[in-house]
Amino acid sequence: MNRLPAPLSATLLLLYAGGCATLGHQPVEKNVVQWRERCQAGLEAARRGSADEAHELFAGAVETCPVDQRARELYAETLWESGQRDKAMIHMQEAVRLSGGQPELRVRLGQMHLARGEQEQAAAQASQAISATPQLACAWALEGDVLHSRGQHD
Repeated sequence: MNRLPAPLSATLLLLYAGGCATLGHQPVEKNVVQWRERCQAGLEAARRGSADEAHELFAGAVETCPVDQRARELYAETLWESGQRDKAMIHMQEAVRLSGGQPELRVRLGQMHLARGEQEQAAAQASQAISATPQLACAWALEGDVLHSRGQHD
C-alpha cells in the first residue's frame, strides 16, 4: 500500500478545512452527502498515509460531484503523487476552471507545469496569479522558479 508523504497529507487537510455548507435549512441532496463523506474519508485516509485509499475516495468524490473544485483539486494531488501526471494535470486544470481562476490553484497548476518542463505554461499561470493577487508570495516564487529554470538568474 502506498503512503502519502506527511507534507501532502497536511496540505490535503488544509485544502479541505473550509468544508462545504449548504445555504439555509433546505434538505441536502444525497449526492452532496456522498461527496462530503468521500472527501472526508479521503482526507482521513491521507492523514493516515493511505495513498491508495485516499485516491479511490477522492475519485469517488469527483464522480459524485464533478463540478466541485475542491474534490478535483484533492484528486489531482493524489494523482500527482502516484505518478499519474497527465491525469493530474487534467483534474487540476478543471479545478482552476471551476474555481473561477483562483490564484492559489493557478500557482499549483503552474508548479505542476514547471515540474514537467513546461516553462511557458508555468509562466502563464504565474502571471495570471500575480495579476489577480499581486501580494501572493507563492505566485512570485513560481515566477522566480520559471526564470531560474530558463537560466535567467538575475
